[in-house]
Amino acid sequence: MEEIKLQTWELFEERIATLRAERQKRVENGVLRPSEFLFRGQENSSWNLSTTLERAGRTRMALMDYYELIHRILSKIENLDYGKWNLRAPFDFSTSYDSIFRPNGTPTQGEYSYMAYLRHHGFPSPLLDWTFSEDIAAFFAFSKPKSDAVAICVYQQSPAGLYANGSVHPFIKYLGPNVITHPRHNLQQASYTMCLRWTVAECMCIPHEEAFAPNTSQPDLVPVFEQDALLKFVLPATERIKVLRKLDAQDFNAFSLFATQESLMDTLAIRELDLHEE
Repeated sequence: MEEIKLQTWELFEERIATLRAERQKRVENGVLRPSEFLFRGQENSSWNLSTTLERAGRTRMALMDYYELIHRILSKIENLDYGKWNLRAPFDFSTSYDSIFRPNGTPTQGEYSYMAYLRHHGFPSPLLDWTFSEDIAAFFAFSKPKSDAVAICVYQQSPAGLYANGSVHPFIKYLGPNVITHPRHNLQQASYTMCLRWTVAECMCIPHEEAFAPNTSQPDLVPVFEQDALLKFVLPATERIKVLRKLDAQDFNAFSLFATQESLMDTLAIRELDLHEE
């Protein structure tokens, strides 16, 4: 991951505009269509790209073990009428997940929807949430900074329009925005990724940074996997008021992104205590 330190929000906007212009030029030049940019705001620039599953102490968990876990709690959630999902039994899942969670595979809509639901409601998840909007990412970074610098990460899968399969090196599995789940998913323009690595026997959920680490054990495979771009823009937390004022004017605030009474109180508090001008 390339870390770029900037002193002002305006410089960040310029860099994003340049990235988008370069992407558009590749499209116009007939290169295989590069993917869209994904953004993630972090309140502390020193934080890693950690999933909630990793933060729960499961840094390396077999995907099959995780599926068995969430399948086990399914009836407790459905019995309370919080939703219904069509999931395969763990045995049926285990016979086909080899192809589903390879780089070009896709989980069923029910499985993806259920995993996104769990992620939005606080259950530890291997999904890392992103947004298509740098402004939404900026709100999450600057709303309540936890240090003197915040970060906005920018991820692009296959910027050259190419993506190769493989089972040795960790890879980022892009699951995309098309899933039926909590309304916050749409409000936050969300999408999700997982970082996976195949061993001889199983597929493991691992930290995202490992997908960008040099493959020193098999250097001949490095060119195949240098296909994802990840930038980390670090900005001073002192830009907070300026950024939040601009975002609020564009209706990017806690209430527009969460639509709860608590988020309304949070938005009003920021407006009156932080952004209010005498």
